[in-house]
Amino acid sequence: MALRNVLISGAEVRDRSVGNRGAEHLLRSAAARVQRMGYSPAVTVGQVDASLRNEILLKQYIGNPRLQTIDSFVPRIDLEGIATLRTFRGVLDASGYALGDPWGTHTATWLSRKYDQWKAQGLTVVALPQAYGPFEDRDVRELAVSALKNCDRIYAREQESYDHILSLGIDGDICRICPDITIGEGWTDNTIERAKRLVIVPNWHLSDKRGSSEYIECLTEAAEWGKSNGFEVVGLLHEGPRDLEILRRVSQRSPFPIISDLSGWDVKKYIAESAVVVAGRYHAVVAALATGTPVITHSWSHKYKQLLRDFGVEHWLTEPGDAVGTIRGIESMVAEDSSEALRRRKLELIGEVDRMWSDVHDVLSNEI
Repeated sequence: MALRNVLISGAEVRDRSVGNRGAEHLLRSAAARVQRMGYSPAVTVGQVDASLRNEILLKQYIGNPRLQTIDSFVPRIDLEGIATLRTFRGVLDASGYALGDPWGTHTATWLSRKYDQWKAQGLTVVALPQAYGPFEDRDVRELAVSALKNCDRIYAREQESYDHILSLGIDGDICRICPDITIGEGWTDNTIERAKRLVIVPNWHLSDKRGSSEYIECLTEAAEWGKSNGFEVVGLLHEGPRDLEILRRVSQRSPFPIISDLSGWDVKKYIAESAVVVAGRYHAVVAALATGTPVITHSWSHKYKQLLRDFGVEHWLTEPGDAVGTIRGIESMVAEDSSEALRRRKLELIGEVDRMWSDVHDVLSNEI
């Protein structure tokens, strides 16, 4: 039996109505590329919303990653919608950032077990571009090494993450740098007219890490600035109930509509149709930069700064609790025209992503 299935892991969307739009964009991007290579993309059973799974033609891997020995004994089954692990060529995993200190040992332990399982089954394991590190915690560090040593290829999204991987002692010959795979996917129409609209995309991590009251005040001030300067102000949900709660709290102080029912590439399209964005969600920032939309970025990880640096707009990064700095950033950003520079840089980054996928094809085909 030819091994034509490829498992996509780490980009699960159990409920597309409130799920992680960034994970959905990763899943859509990876699935489309796998299909172009002539393979069938699949996800673990029960981990992806059925309507989304059916829309992008994903099989389901039937097995139990918590009971690794089961996959060694189940027969090879490869039907229209389901398959067992012994029919898979490889795995593309997008959960690399969960191996770092911010997520602790629980998540890293689980990922390490999955990587061990995939390699024990003889699968080719590719870690898709993600942010990595830091690895200051000794236990997290050991678990990251245990997981990543099973990879045939590891892609970091930027230099700092690449350096964190090498600090683990991982073989540099299997490591590469590649930007986020969603940059050139989805909504790409750069001719659309923008509404005079300021879009707020919160991230509950910022509330936890930077202080709830300061973060809420900062977003409220941004909304008030938008209204006083003639912008329509809208809150856009990018992930889950905790982000939605932040939007509701800000809207109570400075009323604005909340858009919570957009999924797929409609989120990117909505951002593309807007004049300015204030975002704490990584893939909302990616969507803005990829569509030439000015975006003041609130960060809780090195991955945000590195992303802005990739596009040459590192000065768009602002502290999430700094309302004054955020307003100054918005005013400065909307006064400059960076659209052409962003467009040129996007094309360069897309070229890097295309070369990465060519390399992934060779790795899966054992042509390296």
